[in-house]
Amino acid sequence: AKSKKKSKQVPSDEELATAEAVSPKSSKKRKHRADDDQAAPAPASSASPSQAKRSKAASSKTAGSTQVNTDMKAEVISTSPIMTQAEVTQEIRTHLSSCGRASVDEDDLEFPGHQAIVGTVSPDENLTLSRYLDTAIPDWSSQLSKLTKRKHGRPVLLVVSSSAVRSVELIRAASAFSKGCQVAKLFAKHFKLEQHQDFLQKTSVHIGIGTPNRILKLVESGHLCLKRLKYVVIDWTLKDAKQRQIFQIPEVSEDLVTLVLSVLMPRISAGKTAIGLF
Repeated sequence: AKSKKKSKQVPSDEELATAEAVSPKSSKKRKHRADDDQAAPAPASSASPSQAKRSKAASSKTAGSTQVNTDMKAEVISTSPIMTQAEVTQEIRTHLSSCGRASVDEDDLEFPGHQAIVGTVSPDENLTLSRYLDTAIPDWSSQLSKLTKRKHGRPVLLVVSSSAVRSVELIRAASAFSKGCQVAKLFAKHFKLEQHQDFLQKTSVHIGIGTPNRILKLVESGHLCLKRLKYVVIDWTLKDAKQRQIFQIPEVSEDLVTLVLSVLMPRISAGKTAIGLF
């Protein structure tokens, strides 16, 4: 009995051949399984044709969405963060007239249209200071090559920030742009006023990066000369731990307004200096 039961469980070759002839689908399935074992692909979906169609459409939509998002990101980096000249001047008028002093006469903030250089609308981690400056001042290298005379303490570009720590960050962020240039660190932390005065008396600088207060003091003492200043960039969009921008920080805004109105605006109005927001 055991022998008969065993023979029933294991069909002979002849019986297998007969079964395959009667049921070709079964044979085809076994063949596919053998091929699958050799190729070892990912498991096939058991979804119905309609489900498979919907899944394929969803996949195509997702892929298309990914592509669009990538393109949009590239577009945002290249165009969206940049303001027009009119927007730069309006941004400065709007915010500087409401900070620092009790009131600021709008006549003091009249910018010649062609004097405002491009600026950023919002912070963008992909738009470094070097990339911004490359966009704002595309002919920087050629301008430096024309500076035949070495003038001590006379920068061509000033970058104004809210703090010493931020100034150090900007100096690093501008390293690609400032390659081959002498950069002056114009902030109080670690530097006494006398040290800056001595440095500027003996050094020809191309770029100055620092805070409104220290820049003002150096201008007032005559050690920081702005006769060669062609560009000033304000670190405008960064927010501190309290979500305040440079013009909203009480201990900075008053000096910023004074610097812009009393020191920079006469040069901007005369067409000697351009201003931008980063």
